[in-house]
Amino acid sequence: MRYYELVIKTNMTYVKENARIKLNDYSYDNTFGALNAYMIKNMNNGLTFFVFREEENITHASFSFDEQMDSYSSVYDHITGILAEVFQITKIVSEPDEITIFRFMDNINEAVRRDYTTKFKILDIAKLWMWDYFKNDPKDPLNYEFEEYIIPEGPSVKHEIYDKKYIEELEKIETGTNLSEYEGNMVHYVLSARSKEAARDMTCRLMQSLYEAKRITSRRLEMISNILPDAYKRRNHLEEMIENNQGGVIVFDLTEKFGHSPVEYINMSKYIIKLLKQYRNSCLFVFTYDMDNPGFSYMLLPELSKYVMPVSLREGKGNRKTAIGYMRTLISGSEFSKYASQASEYMKTIPGEVFTQTDIISAFDRFGPWCINKNIFKTYDLDMDGGFMLDRDENGESAYDKLHALVGLDKVKKEIEAVIASDIVEKT
Repeated sequence: MRYYELVIKTNMTYVKENARIKLNDYSYDNTFGALNAYMIKNMNNGLTFFVFREEENITHASFSFDEQMDSYSSVYDHITGILAEVFQITKIVSEPDEITIFRFMDNINEAVRRDYTTKFKILDIAKLWMWDYFKNDPKDPLNYEFEEYIIPEGPSVKHEIYDKKYIEELEKIETGTNLSEYEGNMVHYVLSARSKEAARDMTCRLMQSLYEAKRITSRRLEMISNILPDAYKRRNHLEEMIENNQGGVIVFDLTEKFGHSPVEYINMSKYIIKLLKQYRNSCLFVFTYDMDNPGFSYMLLPELSKYVMPVSLREGKGNRKTAIGYMRTLISGSEFSKYASQASEYMKTIPGEVFTQTDIISAFDRFGPWCINKNIFKTYDLDMDGGFMLDRDENGESAYDKLHALVGLDKVKKEIEAVIASDIVEKT
């Protein structure tokens, strides 16, 4: 399945005045409820569409389709055709953007809250098997951790800190664009790193190159980690997950779950190999493991070459100059992007001359507090007694006010609020 979000130029008043159907036939008292009901009723098989939010003269909408039954272009033409013909909606404010299943489910919830739709038919058509697990607190939770991301569009950035073989693979992908109609995966990947975050970064860069080269058709990345050794015994939904992301990428982290031994994963390894054999041509598999703790990779990886062509890549390392460049990129992609130029200054606080990707990612996690202290609080102290939110210069702007005047940084603001509140409680 594919899940998308788009913005269209319309609002309730416009729909009510221009619709070429009797809205009351579909919803007696809700204009967008009527629009959604009509769209669902008149969608092709395996296709959903609904609006979920109105903001003045624009409206946000989502749609989904089964990539095994339809192409993106045919689905887009079908949806825009109905909107234009039946509701006189012809302007698309922003082109559709692929989103995660979680984002799609949030959009459904928003539409339900506004009484724009009922969720049950959409859940079924959109194959949202995970709804119960992430929205309804199931009695039988998943026996692994599941994360999902949409990788950025555009070519991969080849950082000097990356391993030479990894960079060569990116270049090989980009010069070997798939010009045929073959949609199978020629190779699958094994990534060794010293952290889950480094493995994710490497996977994202790989996906960018693969997507640009038309070797994969989806930007959706699904990561499975902390797998229980007996996950194969119960209904684990891994097959549904893979089928739901055909044309995309699924990552299996082969680190054993805390408290379990790698030898307990013999049967789980066989089960994952079975999934690989079944779906190797429709979904790209990436297997990751920790260099310092390979988990149950020794049981699974030797079997790969029997069924696919595995390409093994590893985390890179570099000198201080390359580390600063990598740090600058990490900062640029975060809510601290306006301070990316301070990467070199910040790296002076990190000792050493040789750094791995994991070293820099770990250092980046500490950049936020350093950045806040340098650029916002500076030399000011928060007076927790009485006027604890006032700067010493009564006529100037306080550090607290400076922080809240900045756009974004929501997570940082919440953390600062929590620190202040905690300190106040301790002093009372």
